[in-house]
Amino acid sequence: DERDQWLDRLTGNWSYVRRLGQVGKLLSLRSNWQWQRNRDHWSAQWNRRINCPVSTCGSANSPQQLNDFGSNYREWEQATELNFQLPISKSWNWQLGGEVNTAAGLARVTETDAESGQEEELLLSRSWYTAGPQANLTHQWESNRISFGLGYRTAEQRLDLDQQVSARLNFWTPEFQLRILDGRMNYSTFASVRPNWPSLEAVLANPRPRANGRIQRSNLELQPELRHQFQQTIGYSDLFREINFFLSMSGAYVTDAMASSLEQEDGLLVDQLINVSHAWDYNWSLGGSVRPPVLFDRVEVNYSNFARIGQVAQLGELQELRAGFRELSLSLVKNWAEAGFVELGVSHRRQRNELRSSGTPIFFNRLRLRGQLERQISSRLEMGGRLIFDRFGSSGTEDDWLNQSELWLQWKIWPSREHHLRLLVGDVFNQNQLVSRQNTAFALVEERTNSLGRYALVSLNIKF
Repeated sequence: DERDQWLDRLTGNWSYVRRLGQVGKLLSLRSNWQWQRNRDHWSAQWNRRINCPVSTCGSANSPQQLNDFGSNYREWEQATELNFQLPISKSWNWQLGGEVNTAAGLARVTETDAESGQEEELLLSRSWYTAGPQANLTHQWESNRISFGLGYRTAEQRLDLDQQVSARLNFWTPEFQLRILDGRMNYSTFASVRPNWPSLEAVLANPRPRANGRIQRSNLELQPELRHQFQQTIGYSDLFREINFFLSMSGAYVTDAMASSLEQEDGLLVDQLINVSHAWDYNWSLGGSVRPPVLFDRVEVNYSNFARIGQVAQLGELQELRAGFRELSLSLVKNWAEAGFVELGVSHRRQRNELRSSGTPIFFNRLRLRGQLERQISSRLEMGGRLIFDRFGSSGTEDDWLNQSELWLQWKIWPSREHHLRLLVGDVFNQNQLVSRQNTAFALVEERTNSLGRYALVSLNIKF
């Protein structure tokens, strides 16, 4: 496969805050917007041979087929929020307001069969909005804070392809926040209900080969998922002794969750996103850092555990899926006052997906070693570098493991205090290839990307 991608993005925001008479009485208006264009060109040679009768699968039994895909996404988003803060007493405040979010998108996708020269074009337009009021009651005492909120949202999405598809939803969005600071200890709790709209790329599934040579698009009925989330964190911080510790736990229940679906169409297996009934998420992590008596200035250890229990669709039948990961990391840091630092780290990540019906889990392991150095050689020269080494694989066999390393070096030269010259050398080992792996509900996916290779970049920074 050969693939070229371009992304153009333009963002902006503005805000207005005005005090109305008495202290604490505020009116605020905030707005932000974003425009982006995503262009994608993809030439793919599909290996389409499968084991089924020609009468059933047709041209799907052809050994190879070359297709040329092109897509052009244009999206516009804006959000406006109006809030009015009214103090009830010295420690209690009302906050009343509302928000309006709108978005519109246009996607143009083409496919050309290199053998027949046949071209197919698909044009999709999409728009959606959410709007509604919000009320929050906040109580503050000393460095502590508690807040209760309740909002109401109405949302609508319109899709226009060969046919118009629209959906309208109304839902309540309660939220609760609590923050307590007691000396070196701190505690926080957060709970909320929020919708998560599918992206335009999710609505338009990635191009997939079919036996008739046509583009497969069938995500027009993809609906937003509603996420009920709860999170709490306990922390300890002693700045004098340089000791820090935290423990964080969170859970979520997702209705109309988006999940993978594996279907057979024209003799080919197609993996796409669909809505299922529900999913459960839970995550907990802990970590901390201390200052050891010798060698290093900081030792940091972190551990994280995430899991999702949900459903996927396999050939028309819902299956329970258990997915998640565990990651452990260690970092050592040495500082030289204002003259630079060195950091060494190691981490291990183990990802697991398991369909309960199959009973055979899919594993993905990644071991990462990293190091970073920045050192002031003199008042006019600074040098630094970063090295990352990854070893990852999906099973215990040696042949299935891959090694990947990346090294960057840089030098900074100050001819004067007002400006400096920077020389960066990237991909010193000239790997010229980036490899990534992920495990989905039904398969292991490996992607290899040709990169720029070894390169040098010179930049001049002028301060005036």
